[in-house]
Amino acid sequence: MENQEIFNSSYGAEPFLKWAGGKRQLLSSIKEHLPKEFKNFLEPFVGGGAAFFHLFNNGFLKNNITLIDNNPELINAYITVKNNAEELLLLIEELKKSYLKNPHDFYYELRNWDRQDKYVKRSSVERAARNIFKHNML
Repeated sequence: MENQEIFNSSYGAEPFLKWAGGKRQLLSSIKEHLPKEFKNFLEPFVGGGAAFFHLFNNGFLKNNITLIDNNPELINAYITVKNNAEELLLLIEELKKSYLKNPHDFYYELRNWDRQDKYVKRSSVERAARNIFKHNML
């Protein structure tokens, strides 16, 4: 996502995904070993973005920020949060309601979305909602 602003920098932001290998729990231990300011920041495996959000919100990152990940669904989630947050939140709320009606069946239905041919025809917002819901609620 080089040179793309993910969120309006006048507001703080937190990771919106729980991600395997996330650094959220390690931040208190590693922050004392970080420089006070970064001239360039490259995150090759952004995942949930805990390190990035922490550094950005605390003023360590001023410019030349590059966030990368090889997972296209993860990148889609970041872009959707940036461009379609309201629609995304509505869809996540719909997923939550469906899950609460029948957690067992809904879990398998949601898990199988990307195993179906029609998955690629789903909107980027639907795919992002599924990804965020799946990583945070299931």
